Amino acid sequence: MRNPRFWIGMIVSAVALAVAWMRVDLDEALGAFGEAEYVWLIPAVGFAIGSLVFRTARWRALFYPLELRMRQLFGILTVGYTVTAVLPLRLGDVARAHLVGQIHRQSRVRTLSTVAVEHLMDVVAVLVILLALEPFVAFPDWARTATWAAAAIVIASGALIAVLWQRREQSLAGLVNLFGWLPEKWTSSLRDKLDAAIDGFSALESRQASAQVVAWSALTWLSGGFMMWAVLVAFGLPHSFQAAMFLVAVSAIAMTVPSSPGFVGVYHALIIEAATLVLGFSSGSAASFAVMTHLLLFLPPVVLGIAYMVGKPDVWNELLRWRRDT
Repeated sequence: MRNPRFWIGMIVSAVALAVAWMRVDLDEALGAFGEAEYVWLIPAVGFAIGSLVFRTARWRALFYPLELRMRQLFGILTVGYTVTAVLPLRLGDVARAHLVGQIHRQSRVRTLSTVAVEHLMDVVAVLVILLALEPFVAFPDWARTATWAAAAIVIASGALIAVLWQRREQSLAGLVNLFGWLPEKWTSSLRDKLDAAIDGFSALESRQASAQVVAWSALTWLSGGFMMWAVLVAFGLPHSFQAAMFLVAVSAIAMTVPSSPGFVGVYHALIIEAATLVLGFSSGSAASFAVMTHLLLFLPPVVLGIAYMVGKPDVWNELLRWRRDT
């Protein structure tokens, strides 16, 4: 709480939540909860958990050529979501790196590198979804501009990763030359960290591993889309699969904005705005949809993460030690 970024995130969330709910018809929103067909939440929960499983499989493939245990990685992933739900600034990603380092004896820098590749893959998925939906969804002009700008950033990031991987030794030597004015122990440490970070791109070494990363990523996002679709059906909203995929892309964008733990406020504001302005939903139905999907995105992994820590006290102890050290 002494970190100013914590309070900036809290202020962003509070403002977003206030702006969103000022425009919402609360009676309509409550009525939507009363009329919802909650049986559709059963498959929605299944798709939410399925998305976590596919995400874990993608993360495992990024550690190529290592063969890490799927069950342990799934547990660590859910613990990361649990940390993100209660702490700001996406600290769950850092907690994941710490736990993998302690349990699997892997470099934290390499693990964070795989997490960075995960996020890059997610950005690519969002861009592909938005570009594919452009003929079917009436995007505002600013959204089209932002999409193409993000695509340029992704292409540049992908090119940088390819250069670092293909010209590894030259990149490491260039880093040493760039910071040659620093003490030798510092440049050596920087070189080792960059070397470990490049290891996070090791899936590029294998066509099979690369194909697995792409395939698991596609299944992750399709599962998320089906979860959104099931919630749309539950609340009696227009439930085309195009609308569901658009909303899952918006939900991912909402989770990139610095905000409070669990992205409360920012998530709801963006989903409500997207659902009302682009898809034509009423404010009350959009608000009820935002609340329910937020619960489905965070409640299952948090429950699973807590269960994993209860069954693995050493994981809980490592998490406490990590918090004390950071």
